[in-house]
Amino acid sequence: MTTLNYTRTELGPEFAEVYCDRGIALDDRGEYDSAVLVFDKAIDLRPDYAEAFACRGIAYERLGEIKSALADYRRQYDLGSRPPWLIEKLQTHGMLS
Repeated sequence: MTTLNYTRTELGPEFAEVYCDRGIALDDRGEYDSAVLVFDKAIDLRPDYAEAFACRGIAYERLGEIKSALADYRRQYDLGSRPPWLIEKLQTHGMLS
């Protein structure tokens, strides 16, 4: 499992993309638990980062944690990122009217 230590004062929101990219690489290697932790860091640095919520949602879904995945997908939607796959997934689960 990958560990990344930092304090919020050490890194600014511009590092959120770096963490998101790292999480994507971990997800691609099947290291979903580690990917979730790294996406957590990206979201901590930039709480309005819709892509990080989408990516963490995908990792949660691959782990079988559907409620967590749907919560992240809903947050992505609320942040204004609304690709067709997301709308379909939220509608399928009754999360959009």
